[in-house]
Amino acid sequence: MYTPSLELYEKLVDHIIQGVFAFDMFENILVWNRTMETINAITKQEVIGRKISDFFSDAEEIEMLERVKLGQPSKVYNKPFAHKEGFYEANMVPIFNDHGNVLYGLGIIHDVTEMVRMEEQHTKLKLRQQKEIIKTIVKTQEEERRRIAESLHNDLGQLLYTAKIRMGEFHKELRDDKNTLIEQIDNLLEDAISQTRTLSFQLIPKLLEDYGLKEAISAVIDKTSPPEINWSLLVGGEKGRLDINVEITIFRIIQELINNVIKHSRATQANINLDITNEHIYIEVSDNGIGFDIDNVRKDITHIGLQRLQSWVKLMNGILEFKSIPHNGTLITIQLDRE
Repeated sequence: MYTPSLELYEKLVDHIIQGVFAFDMFENILVWNRTMETINAITKQEVIGRKISDFFSDAEEIEMLERVKLGQPSKVYNKPFAHKEGFYEANMVPIFNDHGNVLYGLGIIHDVTEMVRMEEQHTKLKLRQQKEIIKTIVKTQEEERRRIAESLHNDLGQLLYTAKIRMGEFHKELRDDKNTLIEQIDNLLEDAISQTRTLSFQLIPKLLEDYGLKEAISAVIDKTSPPEINWSLLVGGEKGRLDINVEITIFRIIQELINNVIKHSRATQANINLDITNEHIYIEVSDNGIGFDIDNVRKDITHIGLQRLQSWVKLMNGILEFKSIPHNGTLITIQLDRE
């Protein structure tokens, strides 16, 4: 019966495209094939008899070695090579004798660089597709806001203004300054006109297009916030205008946060900090209001418009963080990519 020679086994191991190595329970390296030479930039002659822990030394790899000594297979994923570009996946398994004792450890290393790159490309493509979808949705929403705002301003606003003028003429004809019913109707019409203008502004802030973020945010505060909330607005960093779509997204985010403070916080002091750098946009909104339980908000996010915030933040590859304690105010920080 033919028995393959040790030399044949070594040649077979040398021609395996994966990295193959073996070691005894004293961690002495016994096998080190050509692929391992390429991966580690060191020859077989230089490593045979040395400790495997000289080459597998980080915490995850040391844990693998210890598990193999205990008779347990182990595996690590997508680790960067030390001496070349790319990533590898390592498998280590124990080799037992007839009595179930561990004699050796066998390791196989797969080069998974191409697979990792393909996964990264797939992830980037998926993110781009998601971003395009969100961008289209936001654009559609802005167009619908513009249409409604123009209708409010040109149609409903004009009708209310005409009704107020006619009511004034009617009031003069009656020559009765004490006609409280007409005065009440006149006041109601005035309120309706004011609210229509405010709603129209919120839907499409002309100031944003003409003068930029600081003026538009200030106008939102002036037109919507009650006098009992004292606002501080600080806009810093890079000067000049951003792309109008980026400015609209920033404006919508801050507008939503302002509305949340007004509707839910019961605050007397609120602060907005907007900082624009070459790469990022930082938004920080804080208040001294009643705060909220973050866990409860995560369970029921609709009441503070968090879904809208998340969509806008996601559109700009952003990070959204909440810090709040009941009765101790709220801090919301957002980081956005400029591109």
